[in-house]
Amino acid sequence: MGFRHEIVVVGVGGSGVVWTGTLLARAGARRYPWVTRFPNFTTSMRGGPCECMVIYSSEEISSPLSYQGDMMMVLDSTQLLPFRNRVRPGGLLIAEAAGVPPEIDGLQARRVVVPALEMATALGDTLVANLVMLGVYVETTGTLSPDLVERELEARFGVAE
Repeated sequence: MGFRHEIVVVGVGGSGVVWTGTLLARAGARRYPWVTRFPNFTTSMRGGPCECMVIYSSEEISSPLSYQGDMMMVLDSTQLLPFRNRVRPGGLLIAEAAGVPPEIDGLQARRVVVPALEMATALGDTLVANLVMLGVYVETTGTLSPDLVERELEARFGVAE
């Protein structure tokens, strides 16, 4: 059996969920032969629940859908409880710290709670909270090198002067 890693990114529309999933998929395509990305969101453009599933694999992927991921990244803590069963038992949960309850019924995953909004505010822009979370994902999982993610950021935004 080859390598397979399934990620579920959740939050609300406008918090960078789909963009984060897209960046993960594009960076993953530089390393893994098979990558899928599947965004899922409500009709609300902003503020409605949304998710983006990303799968990296060394073998062909038969479906881009996965109910439970090896890890889940929660960009907006209001979506933690509704999506709590989307991470496999023994998996990894990376969640924005604001509003995260100390205990979560039914969650059997390792938790990494990040004050991403606070850190983004200190950096001068709350819109980069998803990038803070992305950095924690890269550091914690090791599935992508920082270089691959940086290359995708440069391809999308160019090099900052």
